[in-house]
Amino acid sequence: MTSQLNALDAAEELLLRRARELAAAPDPDGVRPATLELLTFTAAGRLLALETRRVQRILRHASMCRLPLLGGHLLGLVDSLGEAVPVADLGALLDGRPPQPGGGFVVVLDGVAPPVGLLVDEVVAVTEVPADTLHAAPSSGEAPALERAVTTAGAVLLDADLLLADPRLTLPSTPGAPCPT
Repeated sequence: MTSQLNALDAAEELLLRRARELAAAPDPDGVRPATLELLTFTAAGRLLALETRRVQRILRHASMCRLPLLGGHLLGLVDSLGEAVPVADLGALLDGRPPQPGGGFVVVLDGVAPPVGLLVDEVVAVTEVPADTLHAAPSSGEAPALERAVTTAGAVLLDADLLLADPRLTLPSTPGAPCPT
């Protein structure tokens, strides 16, 4: 448990540093390093990763408002910075199994309005990975298109843009309508 909290604290600090760097004046040379900053975590027994630039925040043991009639992959809502954020079971989304409550963390993705939360089991670390060390992702699970690459440590890098565009992660626009499955 202590290692989880230390990893989460390190991840939060790195996200804050990254936000400060993004807010700073641009490098006059415009040269960007060929590395990716990745948040690694586990879900459904798999080691997964997302680029930190797509992570808004990480919620520890978030208190979730369960919405049992949602159906689909959505489990409920969490409060993130005063906004109700829909939360999906990432393991169910990737493996095609029914959603299961549990998990210890919600990774809130940035880049859409409203943001989307992914329920994960454990936050492992934030690391910098040279882009040229990534390998092609094998086609596995129910959603192989979401799997962009694999790190040398074996973490499957997910495509955040495809996750954010997935209709299974949206609340129904019509009251009483089921979520997309």
